[in-house]
Amino acid sequence: MTRYGMQESEMGELAALMKTELEGKLVKDEVLRLRNRFTDIHFSLYNCRIVSSDLFQARFPDFLLWVDFFLHQIKF
Repeated sequence: MTRYGMQESEMGELAALMKTELEGKLVKDEVLRLRNRFTDIHFSLYNCRIVSSDLFQARFPDFLLWVDFFLHQIKF
């Protein structure tokens, strides 16, 4: 979730929700409220300095295509 801008404090919220779920309580609404606060991607492979470098692209020209394909397959 860090790629969507979550910080340490939100990770605590997420951990608490996970614990509550493991205790058998439903937390779907709370999870949706938390997730809806983070809709913009702040980090991805496309803006990663190493992946976007000319050297990396020359050696692995189809890397991002395969990553896109994989993420689509797992409905990420």
